[in-house]
Amino acid sequence: MCHVCTSATDLSSCQATTMCTAGQVCFTEVSHMGNTSVYSMGCSDLQQCGPPVGSIMGPVIGRSVDARQAAAPYCHNCCTAPGCNLNICKSGNDTYRLFYFDFRGRGELTRMIFKYMDQPFTDIRINFQDWPAIKYSIQ
Repeated sequence: MCHVCTSATDLSSCQATTMCTAGQVCFTEVSHMGNTSVYSMGCSDLQQCGPPVGSIMGPVIGRSVDARQAAAPYCHNCCTAPGCNLNICKSGNDTYRLFYFDFRGRGELTRMIFKYMDQPFTDIRINFQDWPAIKYSIQ
């Protein structure tokens, strides 16, 4: 479940929610026009929130995540916890990326700590069969 809004100038107006489909995550984009912040939130394909262009994990649609983050004053962050996209761009552009297999294991404790601390993070789940091809490319 992700918060949804388009071109909102107040976070309190972004209270509508939607369920993302498989392969999608929550996102928030914030741009600043003078003293006004403009928020857009919703579901986005994981590829749009994934690793930088050139990574073996697959292409990023449009500009790379790094390029979007560098386009200050701008924030584009993604997350996977229910309702997580309401606050992910409030604390600047610093978010964590957790790369781990798509099952509960050692990475699950890290996911739980991030969620408990209300820390935005990008939860990048890797298929086990893809691991040999990507294990040296993760940054």
